[in-house]
Amino acid sequence: ITAGHPHIGVRTSSLKITASAGWSYKSLQRPDAVSAEFWLSGYNAVATAAGETMTFSSERPSTFDTIEIEVLRQPGGGAIEVRLDGVVETSYELKSAKLEPVVIRLQPARAATEKVREILITTKGQGTVSLASVAIYNRQSGLTYNSVGYVGAQVGLLNKFNSKLFANDLGRINPHIVVLAFG
Repeated sequence: ITAGHPHIGVRTSSLKITASAGWSYKSLQRPDAVSAEFWLSGYNAVATAAGETMTFSSERPSTFDTIEIEVLRQPGGGAIEVRLDGVVETSYELKSAKLEPVVIRLQPARAATEKVREILITTKGQGTVSLASVAIYNRQSGLTYNSVGYVGAQVGLLNKFNSKLFANDLGRINPHIVVLAFG
């Protein structure tokens, strides 16, 4: 699920996403975009002040065996705290000597699958936080559906992705079917 509300065409029906006012958005579609900054979602929610929040919530709890949060470690990076249903699960430092994509993985503490109703990400301290997406997986049964869309995109957008990061994303997701559709 793309982090925040990058523009009107990106949304999800499975989770309600709320973001505090301090988040801005970067898009791979912009002419000045640096491809090394973007995961498959093609968007980053960016905050620079402490205390900015982003919440992913559902009326019904979602069963999960893994939650993945895609972020960037970078020079001048900040830090985040992640809460699941109000309980602090992890804090993560995002300051690094170079720009590097990172996947934060949260796994159930008590059982192979647990349920979560709310994921709350809060920026801590000063520094840039770039958040690309949040994924809630239940690989025990059923179908995992990743819908990645870019409103108004043309096929040339595929050439803008960083090939190493793109391959990493696809390898991690391990799709059985990939559909490319253009209007």
